[in-house]
Amino acid sequence: MKEEESKKPEEEDATAEGGGEGASRPGHSKRASRKKRPARAEKKVEITLKELEALKAKARESEQFLDQLQRTTADYINYQKRAQREAEEWQRFALSDLISELLGILDNFQQALQAAGENRDFDKFVQGVRIVESEFLKVLERAGLEPIEALGQPFDPALHEAVAQEATEAYPPGMVSQEMQKGYKLHGRVIRAARVVVARAPEEVSVASEEDDAQNSEEREKGNNAHL
Repeated sequence: MKEEESKKPEEEDATAEGGGEGASRPGHSKRASRKKRPARAEKKVEITLKELEALKAKARESEQFLDQLQRTTADYINYQKRAQREAEEWQRFALSDLISELLGILDNFQQALQAAGENRDFDKFVQGVRIVESEFLKVLERAGLEPIEALGQPFDPALHEAVAQEATEAYPPGMVSQEMQKGYKLHGRVIRAARVVVARAPEEVSVASEEDDAQNSEEREKGNNAHL
């Protein structure tokens, strides 16, 4: 019994010593446990054959959409280039019909000049020029040109350009009394306003002249008195 009791203290001392060593290194057991943990296994995604076929079908569909988009883009670019070429060509030849008609008038005008040079007949030359003028105006009218009525019309700043005023009794004040240059519209839009002279009442001129004469006479009298 005594021997067993003597062994117990020795065992307790050894246990205490072991505990002391463990107490001096508190994190030793945790690090050892971490090292011993097994690594996590990678997750594997498993799909069925049906799902795989569905993914392949969507991939093929995406490729078809991409191919269609590329074709549509190429077609649109080609359309833009073709439209630009056609627009440039139209601009170059848009007046071809009008010029063809004007060429006929030019032929008539040249014939009139030739006839005037051979016959020296002024009256026939004037007659030929009037015919050319009439043909020329008809061609312009077919192209959409129309003259602006000015003489005897109320002055309209949208249609007329006033270059002067004149005192006259032939036309009421504010009316166009003379047309210095004819104006024209093209398809209803003014491309050149008519240059006109606008009428005003003669009384305005007479009253102004009387006032000027009276002022001049007063100045002359003042000058004469000063000399005296």
